[in-house]
Amino acid sequence: MAPELLKEIDFDDEAAPEGTVEIEVTLETDEGEQYEDVTIEAWIEDADGDRLTEKDATSEFNIGKFSDDDEKTKILTLEIPEDADEGQYYVVVTVKGEYDGLKGLLAYDNAEEITIERNDHNVKILYFQYDDEVEAGDSAYFALGLLNNGREDETIKAKVSIVGMDASQTSGEMEVQVDEYAPIYFTLAIPEDADEGEYTVKVNVYNDEIDFTQNYKLTVEGAGYLSLIHI
Repeated sequence: MAPELLKEIDFDDEAAPEGTVEIEVTLETDEGEQYEDVTIEAWIEDADGDRLTEKDATSEFNIGKFSDDDEKTKILTLEIPEDADEGQYYVVVTVKGEYDGLKGLLAYDNAEEITIERNDHNVKILYFQYDDEVEAGDSAYFALGLLNNGREDETIKAKVSIVGMDASQTSGEMEVQVDEYAPIYFTLAIPEDADEGEYTVKVNVYNDEIDFTQNYKLTVEGAGYLSLIHI
């Protein structure tokens, strides 16, 4: 092993489920040293060594006296699962490569702590169901399910609108408790003179703390089928 190779590991030590963590790893060689075919891997695990995230890894690179520099910084990105339990975890970083003719593990660190904690205010779209084809002059029906996966109860509103035509509807205020979901239903009249083609349906969810928009597709021409896929 060459523990002196691993100079610094830097990251935000707090993250939320469904969030991302960027791990910035800096390697530094002593004068005259050369490391080849180096790769860095990182992941997050719990105190029992069970992995929370998938691994991320760099491509191979060289560092040292025969390379461009004796210090390199690489960034790895880890995705926190939606169902991650809150608590303390550890960022693990390994450095593998060839040094002095030997290939193997060059450096290892599993002592960097990170806390996984829900955001105080967080609401997500659990589902958005509708017929994705409709005729001009007909009504389009939408069913929206909102899940409160934050730490605070929320009073939330939602608006569904179709870009390029005069068709929108805003819900009343909905009370959504932590870990509960609320269904909201919308009916939008499609103008009789609407042009045939593909439109963007915007779903805006908001209150004083939360404001986000998700886009979906709608085709004006005829009967369609149930759509659950966002764009």
